[in-house]
Amino acid sequence: MTPETTAADPEFEALRVRYLQVYLSAVTDALDRRGLDHQWLGPAIKPLEPSTVLFGWAFTVQWSSNPELVDPNRTSARMLDALVPDHVVMIDTGSNPDVGYWGELCCNISLRRRVRGVVIDGGLRDSPHVLRLGFPAFCKFTSPLEATGRSRVVRYQQPIFIGQVPIRPGDAVFGDLGGVVVIPREIVYDLIEEVEGIVGKENRLRRDIHEGISADEAITRYGRI
Repeated sequence: MTPETTAADPEFEALRVRYLQVYLSAVTDALDRRGLDHQWLGPAIKPLEPSTVLFGWAFTVQWSSNPELVDPNRTSARMLDALVPDHVVMIDTGSNPDVGYWGELCCNISLRRRVRGVVIDGGLRDSPHVLRLGFPAFCKFTSPLEATGRSRVVRYQQPIFIGQVPIRPGDAVFGDLGGVVVIPREIVYDLIEEVEGIVGKENRLRRDIHEGISADEAITRYGRI
């Protein structure tokens, strides 16, 4: 049975729906409370389409721009063939400043396999096509330059870093217009309870602000503004 024909995972779908109803700052607040205050990938990685909200399991990929490396085993092709549903492709580009590492064809393959999106520590190709496909993509910049011939995949589904954030295969990935955070798989189910509590409290604060509560009373009642 191919990945695109496998049955949907109802437990994942239920969790995904809950995360898609919250927002990044509430997630980072909950992570901060657990001492995990360096899970955000930084300000440069943003969604191609601003309204995008992303959740899935990390499928990690590491590229290298070392010109001496060759790829007789077509590692990039094998990586694409290894994609599985409900994952987000997380690409460490080695900080390449100008190459696009994911484009229309990769998106089409990913859509067939129910991959939930891609996060690139670098460039995205074919951005008009990616937008038309509606494939969730986060990147630092867009580029027409193809990675093949300039870089190669050196490994996939192994731990990587993007910035200073460690990412393991299977960790959870959440993103919106504020950027992307990585949530350790071990806490992802417990964390959503905390996040929903934060969102509920902030919704009550919003209501009180609209009803004219003073800033001083807001701090007394909620501990923050």
